[in-house]
Amino acid sequence: MYNTFVSNFGLMENPFIFGKIISGDLFLDRDIEQERLQRNIRSGINSMLVSPRRWGKSSLVRQVDEKNQQEDSSVRFCFIDMFNIRKEEDFMPNCHSCSENRI
Repeated sequence: MYNTFVSNFGLMENPFIFGKIISGDLFLDRDIEQERLQRNIRSGINSMLVSPRRWGKSSLVRQVDEKNQQEDSSVRFCFIDMFNIRKEEDFMPNCHSCSENRI
């Protein structure tokens, strides 16, 4: 589950999980980011998360979605993986499958 790495203190377990979306007890900290994103959503403010790959953007949004569903199920999230979308006609099939999965 954890990656092992060498530090000045010897061999250590890396508590961060890479390569998959995490939630629940594995999702650590980021309370300020969660609150701000949730406030933006409630206020109808568009938001863009920018950081290098594998820094937890998707996990953050999923965590806010889970919390939001507990508090207000009228707001819906749609997750579209756009990594392999290269042209406009590839976009719409992803939107269609998203609406079927969430409604």
